Amino acid sequence: MAHIAFFVIPFTGHVNPTLAVAAELVARGHRVSYTTSEEFADRVRRAGAVAVPYRTVLGSEPATAFADRTSFTADDLARHLRWQLADAVATLPAFAAAFDRDRPDVVVADPACWAGVLLARRLRVPLLRSQPVFAANEHWSLAAGHATPAGPHAGLAALTRGIARLLDWCGAGIGVDEFLGGEGDLTLVYVPRAFQYAGDTFDDRFRFVGPCVGSRDGTWRPPGDRRPVALVSLGTVHNRQLATFRRCLEAFADGQWRLVVAFGGPVPDELAGIAPHAELHSYVPQRDVLRHADVFVNHGGTGTVMEGLAAGVPTVVVPQMAEHRATADRVVALGLGRLIAPDELTPRLLRRAVDAVVADEAVHAGLRWMRQEIHAAGGARAAADFVEQAA
Repeated sequence: MAHIAFFVIPFTGHVNPTLAVAAELVARGHRVSYTTSEEFADRVRRAGAVAVPYRTVLGSEPATAFADRTSFTADDLARHLRWQLADAVATLPAFAAAFDRDRPDVVVADPACWAGVLLARRLRVPLLRSQPVFAANEHWSLAAGHATPAGPHAGLAALTRGIARLLDWCGAGIGVDEFLGGEGDLTLVYVPRAFQYAGDTFDDRFRFVGPCVGSRDGTWRPPGDRRPVALVSLGTVHNRQLATFRRCLEAFADGQWRLVVAFGGPVPDELAGIAPHAELHSYVPQRDVLRHADVFVNHGGTGTVMEGLAAGVPTVVVPQMAEHRATADRVVALGLGRLIAPDELTPRLLRRAVDAVVADEAVHAGLRWMRQEIHAAGGARAAADFVEQAA
């Protein structure tokens, strides 16, 4: 059996899609090593993988790298690359020490985990990129579709030189553009091809497997009062927004809905009592709630949206950054839900969007189609097949 090494940055939206894939590979008899922070180590072990803890330099930077909520500027790009370069320089020696003497047969690396990508190049082992958001090619990319054009940026030139030196030091044998673009690499994408922008333009190097969701702790059942259920979640990064949560609660203040709110962190005391029949939680077993939900108000994270679509739940997206806006635009384009820009959000507008999307038969028809596409994509089993083929 093969030794498969996962390199994933320690953020929920990046880790979640990979755990079910790791568990499937373990169930098939493979040995799986998974580099992660202590925060996610127990979840990795529950998937059956061997956790390889490491210290990351990541802090709040990923949350601010996309500083503007609706676009991605040259300044944002420079901050993002600076963060990734610093993390690669800090973590690559630890990764090399762990795997030079325990060589993997194949590496599955998040594109944001540069050290994992570089280690695969250094060891000359097959590399699969684990793409937690939309894939990119010459026909579509997030930068081209949701970026703000900008002129030359002095910081980017210096960063490009730094990346080139790192590539030379690793003996990667590729240039900066090829490294950043992942040209030629096999890529796992956790959306079905039908949801991907320009999906029919991607060749067989890309495997669109749809959401890969494993078992998670906790259960949730509605209390039996027969009120429709609304789930509200803004993820675990851009979630310190009292005003946004307050507007969501006020939208359901008439008590006609059972409202379940997941804050992705501590529950703010000052938001208690705004809406009757509201449950305020730090975290919820999202898939369990979605089984009973009639509408899902969320931030547009790819994994979050995919879970809602897999459950067939109408969606209202309030995107928090450019990446989320791309997902929200796709939801609207495919007739699967509604979009509200964060600076336009009001309780009244949200409630109108919720009522409209729940009553829209075209949306429900679109959701039935998308559920079929998600099922056909194959999920964790298809992803594991792709990894095995590379090994």
